[in-house]
Amino acid sequence: MAPMATSTRSTRKTRRSSSPARSSNKIYKSEEEVDKEIEVEVLRKLHHKNIIKVEEIIFDEAEGRLYIIMEQGKKNIAEVMEDKKKIGASFDEDTIRLYMMQLLKAVGHMHQMGYFHRDLKPENLILINDQEIRLIDFGTC
Repeated sequence: MAPMATSTRSTRKTRRSSSPARSSNKIYKSEEEVDKEIEVEVLRKLHHKNIIKVEEIIFDEAEGRLYIIMEQGKKNIAEVMEDKKKIGASFDEDTIRLYMMQLLKAVGHMHQMGYFHRDLKPENLILINDQEIRLIDFGTC
């Protein structure tokens, strides 16, 4: 058997034999690990002003951990909605329209690239500033 090869995608074993058939197996430690690999693949391909920007992706082989360094936002939309609810306020129509247009542009870009988010919710929209949102969490694409 060939030595184990590791990468950010999987661990593979390859059997060498006299037959032309070869096999390789992807070995995943957890469902979360699979989701993160999907998220990294998607984030590397999607570049849009309303999709979270990745600054760096680091795989620490010694710890077996994947670090995705992204731009930082203020709060997610769910948190802002909760804050507003506590003081008896809500988003005005112009703000809702602005955020919806940005969300639709981000989702439209994803669809053009062949991806579907599958987990759109206020928690997955973060505010960068009062006028800009970013779509996050691509682990279920």
